[in-house]
Amino acid sequence: MTSAYALYQDVTDQVYLRLINDLVDNEDWFGLVWQDSLAFDRSARAVFPRLKPYRLSHTRTHRWPGTQGQMATVTTYRATSRIIDFLLQPARLFGWQCPKYPEDLFFGSDTDGLALATVAHDDSGWLFRKRYASIIGPAALNNEEALTRRECKFFEWPV
Repeated sequence: MTSAYALYQDVTDQVYLRLINDLVDNEDWFGLVWQDSLAFDRSARAVFPRLKPYRLSHTRTHRWPGTQGQMATVTTYRATSRIIDFLLQPARLFGWQCPKYPEDLFFGSDTDGLALATVAHDDSGWLFRKRYASIIGPAALNNEEALTRRECKFFEWPV
């Protein structure tokens, strides 16, 4: 990963539907974050049993794609069409926020690394593949920008 497209507005409606479907079809895994300092609703906690059959990793860390801060549980899951309905529930990319949902949705693959990172409560997101930038279109993106070595480390996963 040497460049990224930064999102400067939320992805909603049909564009969100298309983006999530394309990510699930083309990436190997996605991740969600439960920060220790936040109080999640029952609906957010219900994610653990619902997605348990698809869980790949369950990590305690203070760092995940796009964020370095307080301790959190970061869980990655296999990307599969069986959970599309779950991923579409927030109806927008920056809808992944406490208390109703886990936070900071991210996607990637074993071969190509990170594809999408979000920090929903900051209305921030980054795409690392041109194919997804073309789904969103130029109205919501900046131009592709080279990342510094330090910025690249900020988006490494797993840590």
